[in-house]
Amino acid sequence: MSEPGGPIGEDDLQAYVDGRVAPSRLAFVEDFVHGNPALENRLAAYRSHRDQLAARLRHRAEAPIPARLRIAAIAAHRNRRHRALLGRVAAACLIFTAGAGTGWLANAMSGPAQQAAMSAPDQVAQLAVAAHRLFVSDAAHPVEVGAERGDHLANWISTRLNHVLPVPDLSANGFRLIGGRILPGGEDAAAQIMYEDAQHQRLTIYIKTGETGTSRPEFISHAGVSTFVWRDDGCGYAIAGKFDRARLGQVSDAAFEQMEAAEDSKS
Repeated sequence: MSEPGGPIGEDDLQAYVDGRVAPSRLAFVEDFVHGNPALENRLAAYRSHRDQLAARLRHRAEAPIPARLRIAAIAAHRNRRHRALLGRVAAACLIFTAGAGTGWLANAMSGPAQQAAMSAPDQVAQLAVAAHRLFVSDAAHPVEVGAERGDHLANWISTRLNHVLPVPDLSANGFRLIGGRILPGGEDAAAQIMYEDAQHQRLTIYIKTGETGTSRPEFISHAGVSTFVWRDDGCGYAIAGKFDRARLGQVSDAAFEQMEAAEDSKS
């Protein structure tokens, strides 16, 4: 019998770990995994890592919901953004009537709508990957503020994003700090912190303000780049790099613990 949907790939395996395999493919994926002991052990390690992350965040999930994250506050925030969006659409229509190019109008109107349609973790992952791909290959100016000004970098990012944000020390994971930069994050502010290992493979941490809710780290692969994405205290976080899930997960653990420690120190 042939496999429905084509050969089993890495996306199927990651979906199998997270319990998201389509029912039509589940039996084929299970047979494939159970017939390969080494693969089965690797996926078991992924599940263990996922469960550890979930346990680490359980206390936050069980905590009372802050007032700013309650339904009424979120609804008011969305209403303000909706009114602003209607204003931009109306302005775009006027420009169109005056004879502006139809291509520009389509872009102006579809951009915000497409962003609103994306789930928050997916949007953060896409923005993080776009920034990662743009800057990691830059040999001359990969960052705005270098590692030699580490204290200034942390203060600068915290000030611009209006959050107390440390620059994680990932040296124990084999990565040295290169530096960071401030980026636009749609209607909000964002920052990128860049690291490099001994093989000159680069990894970035992307932080975006304007997020709501709390979520545990989720593995997302987008455009050939692996990410672990989570949300907490009004920010979305993404660790991005071309590394396997296990290694990126270890780095994500280290960064998450340091970010969480900084958050706990404020309370």
